Amino acid sequence: MDPAPSASTALAGPIPGSSLNIEGLTESYPDQTSHLLADRELFAELKSDGFVGLRYEIFCNELAAYGRPVMRRWIVTGEIYRRCAERGRPVKGWEELRELLREDTDVRTL
Repeated sequence: MDPAPSASTALAGPIPGSSLNIEGLTESYPDQTSHLLADRELFAELKSDGFVGLRYEIFCNELAAYGRPVMRRWIVTGEIYRRCAERGRPVKGWEELRELLREDTDVRTL
């Protein structure tokens, strides 16, 4: 993917598939805005490919490579349970299972 466009070239308006409007964010949050614009561009590219093909496979692999250690850390700290509950999707489970996941690396990586 090409580098993210600069914040000064921001396109105003909502991001497709989102209620987020990036108009006016360029001055207040330039770093975040460039990430939003890069995400918007990536989404458009993946959509134009029909979410199939080499570019989509690379995206999925990079997303998984980023997400796995994050999820493992969230399991260890219990953050995942808090975040799920905040979104109205509490994770039901036994405390013994949560403790096992927290303490046993092999179990977490299954």
